Amino acid sequence: MTRIQKGPVRGISLKLQEEERERRMDFVPEESAIKIDEIKVDKETIDMLAALGMSDIPGLVEFEPQPFVPPQVFGRGQAGAPGRRKKKESMAEEVKLLKNWSSPYGLRVVWALKLKGIEYDEALEDLSNKSSMLLLYNPVYKKIPVFVHNGKPICESLLILEYLEETWKQTPLLPEDPHQRALARFWAKFGDEKLESGERQKTKKKKTMAVAEEVKLFRNWSSPFGLRVVWALKLKGIEYDEELEDLSNKSPLLLQYNPVYKKIPVLVHNGKPICESLLILEYLEETWKQTPLLPEDPHQRALARFWAKFGDEKVFETMRFGILLKQGKEQEEAIVSTIENLKYLEEELKGKKFFGGETIGLVDIALGWLAYHFNVVEEIIGVKLIEQQTFPSLVAWMQEFSNILTIQESWPPRDKLFDRFAGFRKAALGEEHTPK
Repeated sequence: MTRIQKGPVRGISLKLQEEERERRMDFVPEESAIKIDEIKVDKETIDMLAALGMSDIPGLVEFEPQPFVPPQVFGRGQAGAPGRRKKKESMAEEVKLLKNWSSPYGLRVVWALKLKGIEYDEALEDLSNKSSMLLLYNPVYKKIPVFVHNGKPICESLLILEYLEETWKQTPLLPEDPHQRALARFWAKFGDEKLESGERQKTKKKKTMAVAEEVKLFRNWSSPFGLRVVWALKLKGIEYDEELEDLSNKSPLLLQYNPVYKKIPVLVHNGKPICESLLILEYLEETWKQTPLLPEDPHQRALARFWAKFGDEKVFETMRFGILLKQGKEQEEAIVSTIENLKYLEEELKGKKFFGGETIGLVDIALGWLAYHFNVVEEIIGVKLIEQQTFPSLVAWMQEFSNILTIQESWPPRDKLFDRFAGFRKAALGEEHTPK
């Protein structure tokens, strides 16, 4: 039996071989070969076990999983192998994902990155105020997710998954068989186009019904009062028709819908007119609940209305009738008054991105003309009133507001606006006729 224990059993009888196998199978060691003091798992696994009521398993230890590092290749082409490894390591330091916190399209990329053990940086986008980086990397669709690898952007989530699969071979997401790979791509595309299309059709139907109910806006191309209604309509995703008025030859419909003031803007909803821009914003807020422009707290709502009214009465009126249309001492007094009123806005904005906090609201829309029209007036009179040193918070807000794509797309042509405002000034000073 000594020979059997130390060496192979070949050459002895079948009976002795059978006895040796039975002896080995019946052997029970004093300590299990798989006995371990620690079971290392990542945080997600610990959370999953806790949810299943299994967090008391002895020996559980949390650890941070390390990214996959491909082994160095030697042999033919050995001289180039270290270079390839360095490239992999450098790529791990230059991987960035731009996504939104709630989007399933960005989430699928996160899952793939984690399953493949790829380290990456993440930039969460505010889709109501898209970053310059997102617009740079995806100038066509201006959408998330965008995956940036070594400075090169890849857009569209399914295309990003394909890129990850081709660049990082560990933990394959696609089968090896070409037909099975084609089927996988088919069902992924099917899920995006067919399963989501039902929801899109419902949304489209609702929007179509809203248009059928008639939403029409009467405004002038240059008026900041009509422009603020445009912004609110677009931010709330409300489809509408637009009638641009020639204020030197007002249409019968405008006179019919606003016989008292005969002014723009006028919003017509289901044949019912609403006049005065701030009142229109309130109506939109009460009728379409999506993308709220006013806070929920009653006191904060009152403050928002206060600052919107303050902007119209104290800043815009002084700018238009004092600074733009006057000269000499009257203009100087208007400039002093405007600067004093701007200080109130500067104080209100301190420590905030927008007047209401982190998202655009009614006050921002009401004062939005400051970010564009006011600068045109400054250029016409040759005096800079809103400067970084004096109004840092206001300047920062103007930039944030102007960066919003919905706002950018709605600005009137600057040259045309300059000519119009300059014409108003010349007409007020008796130099020429009032422009249309």
